[in-house]
Parts: sequence; structure tokens; C-alpha cells
Amino acid sequence: MRKSPSLKRLFLTGLLTLLPIWLTWVVVKFVFVLLSDISRPLIGPMLATIAAGNPMSFGWLVEPWVQTTLALVATLAVILLSGVMARVGSAPSSSAWMFTPRRKIERPLRRMSCPRTATARKPMRSFHTSSPASTRTS
Repeated sequence: MRKSPSLKRLFLTGLLTLLPIWLTWVVVKFVFVLLSDISRPLIGPMLATIAAGNPMSFGWLVEPWVQTTLALVATLAVILLSGVMARVGSAPSSSAWMFTPRRKIERPLRRMSCPRTATARKPMRSFHTSSPASTRTS
């Protein structure tokens, strides 16, 4: 018959289960608040101008949750746009070596003149002992 877990173990298990979830929430909330606060000075006045032009239709644009959401979306759009510009603007050959198969990189390296024992596949023999008896101490 199984012994029931103690109250201390149950508390510790529950704490260790909820701690990562809580930490994730804190980090995500911090990042989203930070991102929405970056664009808020630009989005707030723009939405207030639109709402002032037609308050019956666009009066909801001055609500804080709308401004926060649109500021977050605007910041994410700027981050994504800068990522696209960096990918398009960079030379395609600059990162192509990362995606080439290993054999295409190793073949020219094998042709270079270097000692056979110093290759990545065969470590230098001087670091290996010839017999296990030489490593013993008296």
C-alpha cells in the first residue's frame, strides 16, 4: 500500500509547479508593458486627434486599453519591419556558410597542409597515454 504524501511535500510540489508559471507571467507582462510604453507617446495623440474629429464614431479610440493595444502592435510592427530590413539588406553569402553541409566545409580543410594528428577527428597523440599503467601513482 502506498504512503500518502505529507503536507510539506504537497506544498513544495505545488510551489515548484506554480513558480515557473508565475515567473513566465511576470516576464511576459513586463515585456508587453515595456513595448506598449515605447509607442504610447506617438499613438496617444494620434488617436486623440482621430477621436476629436468624429467623437460619435471614434470616441472609443481614447480608451486606455485601445491605446495600449495599438501601441503594442505598433512597436511589434517596428521590430518586425527592422528584422525584415536587416534580412533583405544583408548579403546572402554572409550567413550562407552556416547552412552549408559539413562535408563541403571539411573537404577543402582536409586539402590544407596540416599535421594529420591535429585534425578535429583525430586528437593529437601526445595527449594520450600509451598504456593505463603509466597513469598509476606509486
